[in-house]
Amino acid sequence: MPVMNGMALIASLRKHSDYKSIPILVLTTETVDHKKNKAKALGATGWIAKPFSQDRIKKALDKILPT
Repeated sequence: MPVMNGMALIASLRKHSDYKSIPILVLTTETVDHKKNKAKALGATGWIAKPFSQDRIKKALDKILPT
C-alpha cells in the first residue's frame, strides 16, 4: 500500500470506535509467525496466507462473520 503498511492500517482502524468490532481478515503472502502474532496483537481477526482456496476463505469468513 502506498501510504502505510497493513500493520499500520490495522492499528489505525482499531483506534477508531467505529471500527473496533469490525472483523479484519489479513490476506497476505507472509507466513512468518511473528508477523501473524503482531497483526493479531494489533487487532486483526484472522490471517490467511496466499495462495488460498475458496474453501479456506469460506471457512475463515464463516468463523468471523455473524450469522
